[in-house]
Amino acid sequence: MQKRNLLIFVVATLFFGLITSVHLTTTEAAGKPTYTITPNSKTYNGNFTNYSTYNSKTKHYYLIRSYLEQLEETGGGTLVLKKGTYTVTNVLYVPSNVTIKLQDGVKLVKGSDSGTDQFNASKSLFQFVAPSVSKKEGIYGGYNGEKNISIIGYGSATIDLKYIKNSLAIIAGHNQNITIKNIRFQNMYSGHFIEMDATKNAVISNNEFIGSKPSSKKNKEAINLDTPDKATNGWSQKWSTYDRTPNSDVTIENNTFYDLDRAIGTHKYSGGKYHDQIVIKYNKIEKMRMDPIRVMNWSNAIIENNRFKDVDPSSGNNNRGILVSGATNPMFQKNVFINIPRAMQFMAWKNSGPGSEYETTYNELSQKNLEALSTNTVVDYVEDFIRINHVYNKYDKANTDYIDVTTSNFSDVSAQNSHYDGIIYWSEKNVINGFPGKDGIKEFKSYDNLSRSHTAVMFSRALNLPVPQDVDSILTNFDDISEDHPYADEIAASYAEEIFKGNNGQFMDDRSLTREQMATVLVKAYNLQDNGDNVAMDMEGVDPSHQENVQIIANLEITNQLTNFRPADPVTRGQFATFLYRAEQATNQ
Repeated sequence: MQKRNLLIFVVATLFFGLITSVHLTTTEAAGKPTYTITPNSKTYNGNFTNYSTYNSKTKHYYLIRSYLEQLEETGGGTLVLKKGTYTVTNVLYVPSNVTIKLQDGVKLVKGSDSGTDQFNASKSLFQFVAPSVSKKEGIYGGYNGEKNISIIGYGSATIDLKYIKNSLAIIAGHNQNITIKNIRFQNMYSGHFIEMDATKNAVISNNEFIGSKPSSKKNKEAINLDTPDKATNGWSQKWSTYDRTPNSDVTIENNTFYDLDRAIGTHKYSGGKYHDQIVIKYNKIEKMRMDPIRVMNWSNAIIENNRFKDVDPSSGNNNRGILVSGATNPMFQKNVFINIPRAMQFMAWKNSGPGSEYETTYNELSQKNLEALSTNTVVDYVEDFIRINHVYNKYDKANTDYIDVTTSNFSDVSAQNSHYDGIIYWSEKNVINGFPGKDGIKEFKSYDNLSRSHTAVMFSRALNLPVPQDVDSILTNFDDISEDHPYADEIAASYAEEIFKGNNGQFMDDRSLTREQMATVLVKAYNLQDNGDNVAMDMEGVDPSHQENVQIIANLEITNQLTNFRPADPVTRGQFATFLYRAEQATNQ
């Protein structure tokens, strides 16, 4: 009897374990469940399947909803969506302590037809609200809403709004500790991919925001940062108290924004309220119809190391990369602006229409803020300065301050490039031309190794070497160079001036120049004379045939690598531009 009872217990345990595993695949350390679903999964515990509104169009909505409601019951956990297409017609409410993982191959599609006359499809996909209170009014204020919510994609995970007008992928309001990363958002029309109001501690990283139809004013952002304010009419979530709480500590980094109205911005400001510590860095922003970033009442914001490219110039040819109003202590630095009429403009601003009762908002910049502005770089530009307009609606010269920015001829060379001075110096002298880049914007490829043939070209142009009359005869010294070589004249000229001699009848045009070889050819080309300073130079690894010349360039401060010269390393294009520039300066002193 005891054996029989034990057998029944074991079988029952295994049976219920298998039943549970259909939905509950793992248990995390904190005791929160992880559920894994596919597009063909059943709802949790069969919930909603007997609803008259459960149909082929709403089944994925009810599927995901059932698990989110269960996760509210368990106090949080993880929902994993496996590969496949999920068409979601109505809002999915996400409670606290929930992570949604979209595996590689997941496509969340905004559905527009609910298949029932009992309710229409909604405009948003996700709202960070507890399902149990989602229909109530005035529940959340300040940052006291749902917390610790993440939506994380893997591989090609995609959220597709299907160009449904005024649709939104994610609405976050009165939240804390939000993470959205590694997702491709696509096909927006006059809504937002992310609308974020009254949220504290959020990270939006490594996403792609791709493609939108133009909105009527061409000002709809991929990421909208606003305040829940009835006066400005930009927020319509009934569960909010509309207390005008601004966002705080939001980081937007390493994202790609392409072919949109705007990338990031605020529509209207609430008087006296400032979004604080907004950090936007290392993003690629390209092909916007309006100013890619619209700052409005942001305090202590950092916008740095972003790459802006190809903003529609507008009829007045005056669209900006960043348009700023009501900023206090902004650190906007080290950004690159390519093919944009104006890099940046600060102006006093006043809401029009809804929110117009608020007073005009002004920018407040310290000397440190102004100095940071000059570190931005423009390429293929109309204006090489940043405009600051202090008086509302006054844009003439008398009411405009101008902050000069760095200019560059190459899309991949900014003021932060350690070889910027040399590259720009030789570019302006037409010694270096770079390579064709995307959309006709040149690239310098600073970190590529420099070939011996390109070295000969740079010397020939920098020193204005005459082309020898006997080029064909000179080239007979090299088995690997013919008169048809694209740089035959320059190679012959450098040989005639005894800058290059080759090796065993070979010029080796595609071989990289080493750093110790570079020292020797610099000394020969510029006839550099030792000044006798005898700077302490570590000669470890330097071939004896190059040691004297390495010492000369150290004494003349052409190199500052005194303890780790790396003599056998190849010279990069950027490094050689700097060495050549310093050699030129040394001969002119």
